[in-house]
Amino acid sequence: MHGNEIIDCDAFPFVPPGWMIKEHRKGGKLEWVSEKISLYFSAEQEKGEGINGFELQKKLETKQVLNANVLDSLLINKDRIPVEWEDKWVFFWGTIYVCYCDRQEILAVRCLRSSDGQWEGDYGVINFNFKCNFPAAILIN
Repeated sequence: MHGNEIIDCDAFPFVPPGWMIKEHRKGGKLEWVSEKISLYFSAEQEKGEGINGFELQKKLETKQVLNANVLDSLLINKDRIPVEWEDKWVFFWGTIYVCYCDRQEILAVRCLRSSDGQWEGDYGVINFNFKCNFPAAILIN
C-alpha cells in the first residue's frame, strides 16, 4: 500500500459474534500517520500500578481515543503498527462493546497485542485492572 491510508472512523465497526456495540465514538476520516498517534497511560499505569477500567474510561473522556475501525485497519495492515507497541496491549477505547458471559452483561474494549511476534486482536473487560502495559491509543494534534 502506498501513501498514508485513510481510515473511515465513522463507519460501523466490526462486531464479534454474539457482541453488540454500546458506544462508538466516531472520528471522521483519519489519515494514518503513526507520528500523530500516541499511547496514553494514566498516572497509575505510569507508576507501574493498574487502574480499574471504569476509572480509566473516565480519564479518557476528554482524549481523542481511537475506535475499533483503526484496530481493524491495523490488523489488515500489520506493517503499519509502530514498533514501540511491541509488548503492550493497545486498547481502542473509542468503541465499547457489550458481550455476555453466564447471562451477565459485560462491557469490553478490543485491543491489539503481539503474541510470539504475531499481531492479533484481543479484548479486555472494562471492570478489570488495566496494567501498566495496557495503554489507550489516542490521536494527538
